[in-house]
Amino acid sequence: MGEITPPPLGVDRLIDDRRIRVIVCCGSGGVGKTTTAAAIGLRAAERGRHVVVLTVDPARRLAQSMGLTSLDNTPRPVPFPDRGDSTPGGSLHAMMLDMKRTFDEIVEAHADPREPVLPVAVVRFLRHPGVHGDGEARAAAPGR
Repeated sequence: MGEITPPPLGVDRLIDDRRIRVIVCCGSGGVGKTTTAAAIGLRAAERGRHVVVLTVDPARRLAQSMGLTSLDNTPRPVPFPDRGDSTPGGSLHAMMLDMKRTFDEIVEAHADPREPVLPVAVVRFLRHPGVHGDGEARAAAPGR
């Protein structure tokens, strides 16, 4: 039996398909996720897409690879060279997603302002059937 050769990835085909809005690069540490994401983001911006490359890793590798000094929870514009061709230009941004802050903002945006907002861990604890004691606290847990 001969060796099976995988087909080429063809990233331009993915980028040009306007139905594809998110590309996720994942894997073990040190396999090139940040480099791959930065390269795909740059290529997509060159091909006219409006792109935000984001990371959840607090290491500064994405910022460094994009020529920025730092990243936070706000998309920062990344300058990229104009190649002088007729390809319509997109835009490229980078950010470091602060998951706790983002989750808190989502909860606050969608919570009923008349109700107190409890951390999810507290709600889960209060809802647990093994929790005994203060009936008022258990009754106050959302979803009870």
